[in-house]
Amino acid sequence: MGISGGMSSSSVDAAMRGVRATPLGGVASASAGTGFADDGVDRYVSQGVELAMQVAQLPAIPTASWCREAAKVISPIGDYQRALVAVARTSHDGMLIEEVVSVGVHVPGGHAEHMEEALLRLRRAAWLPPHTAVDMTRSWATTIDGDAMRRTQAAGWNMSISPFLIIAAAPFGEACDGYALILAIGTSDSGSARSAMLPTVKALANLLAKRARVALGCPDKPIRWISPREQQVLELLIEGMSVKEIGETLGRSPHTITDHLKSLHRKLEANSRGELVSKALGRHSSRGGAARTLADEGMSHEKWQ
Repeated sequence: MGISGGMSSSSVDAAMRGVRATPLGGVASASAGTGFADDGVDRYVSQGVELAMQVAQLPAIPTASWCREAAKVISPIGDYQRALVAVARTSHDGMLIEEVVSVGVHVPGGHAEHMEEALLRLRRAAWLPPHTAVDMTRSWATTIDGDAMRRTQAAGWNMSISPFLIIAAAPFGEACDGYALILAIGTSDSGSARSAMLPTVKALANLLAKRARVALGCPDKPIRWISPREQQVLELLIEGMSVKEIGETLGRSPHTITDHLKSLHRKLEANSRGELVSKALGRHSSRGGAARTLADEGMSHEKWQ
């Protein structure tokens, strides 16, 4: 997945070990009162651990395709292989989407751009069926009938055809009140299978929220998205290439590569090459503090050779 790092295997293991004992939070969930078999839970926990390790490899910087990559990672948990991941600001009661900051949809063999565009336009839109109780200050997961979701203002969450949706959300945390990582997974599994899936999906939502916080920071200010070309340049820089070598690899002039690096320094607020690489690997926050550029430091093109 390119640029990654920052989430240790121990933190992933800790998150997934507690899945079976994890309450679903403030949700009127379809799993309430359902006694599903242990082997069903174990199957999803095992799959969840595998997916959690992939979540840990998601980019540690705000790449333009971050949410779409995240949706692709979690899609295998549902038999429809369809998933949606979004960063959104919600109303206090969680019933309205105030703004979708970023969204990605994974639909095998299809083009999801029109779904993403429709969801990005949502403002003050109801996105959950009536009488769905949620507490957006906590992580939660529930199962929703696909037809019920299609009747909301945010019908795009259903990714067109899924009979049922597993919906989960996790808050972005301290100093990011109102912002949450929301995911939706399409499935046609039986009621007992969906109930068994819920704790694992909730745990994945928590991990995704933590990873998104590393990559995107708090979305209460504009996110400085990294372009695909800038991402390529940064990946080659991490491999140890010089400006000249990166230019030769990408078929671009050293001057153009230097311009990309200056842009990366501004967007990631990095003061040195080492800090730029550190932030790209998730070892240093990429948001906050005064942004400084190569020009601010008097760094010339030659110093990047």
